[in-house]
Amino acid sequence: MKATLLLLLLLPASALSTPAGTPENLRVAVLDFQTDGSVEKKYGIKNAGDTVANLLTVDLSGLVPVSVVDRQSIQKQGGDRKMDLASPIATEDAKKIGRELGAAIFVNGRVYSSGEQIIIAARVVAADTGQTLGTMVQGDRKTAFADLISQLGMQIGTIALGQQGVPAQPWSSATIVGTCKRGAFLINDEVACVMDVDGRHIPDETERWSHEQPLLPGLHEIFVRYYDGSSTAGQSFVIDAMPGASYEVRYSRQPNMNPRLWIQDRNSQRPVTAMVEAPMGAKLPEEGAFYGWGPFTFPSTTDNPTFTPSSLRPTK
Repeated sequence: MKATLLLLLLLPASALSTPAGTPENLRVAVLDFQTDGSVEKKYGIKNAGDTVANLLTVDLSGLVPVSVVDRQSIQKQGGDRKMDLASPIATEDAKKIGRELGAAIFVNGRVYSSGEQIIIAARVVAADTGQTLGTMVQGDRKTAFADLISQLGMQIGTIALGQQGVPAQPWSSATIVGTCKRGAFLINDEVACVMDVDGRHIPDETERWSHEQPLLPGLHEIFVRYYDGSSTAGQSFVIDAMPGASYEVRYSRQPNMNPRLWIQDRNSQRPVTAMVEAPMGAKLPEEGAFYGWGPFTFPSTTDNPTFTPSSLRPTK
């Protein structure tokens, strides 16, 4: 589909102190994406343009050698400029924007709906040459929004590296598994497992606790279930999955107490989420309950792999 896309491009009033990136540390600035009311109405994604830009920034920050310009820094600078995606950008304009953003690459785009499809289109601009390349992802209501952002992030990362003369490199998926403590005679097993990933329910999750669930690099909402054979507890977590990483659901429980649940990196044995006490007997979510992403407060830094935004929650 060919269309003229008018995008809001945020520019700082003064140059950032960090210089533009190099192929070894490729700095990318993600600007606000344009959107319209149809996306929020159809899919319940609040402030879709800002949400996409924020999530995309976090996802890109995990794709080595890509690094990102802090979104809060960009937004605080002000200085709006509208750009036409269908028109090329002059080399001198691209260089000026890159200097002001402190980035070798800047990205903007649009989020919109077409029929039952949600479409996220992005434009990747090399600041040194003005070379502009586009990419997009699309899905329907059954598609996890987090996966769309992850796919878009890897596509943008590949394009950005290519614009800097760096060969494309695949970023492998992460995985996550559960844990189980086998019970003694007349004592049930205890299982802590993944029940839901971004609205995708895992069938027979307590029996398949050891099955590795794939996670594309980037932010994902994971619903964790604890089961002791008679009662259950659950907790939702958001993790920033790093390429190739391996994660594990963990728990601890004292007799007659609620379990504490968390997710940790299997290699370092370090938690990547908070340890949360989950009350027993809690009602578990229905399949698809986590589709969509609500507005959240973006952190001042995006290079923290343990980042778990507390207000990143689905909308119904």
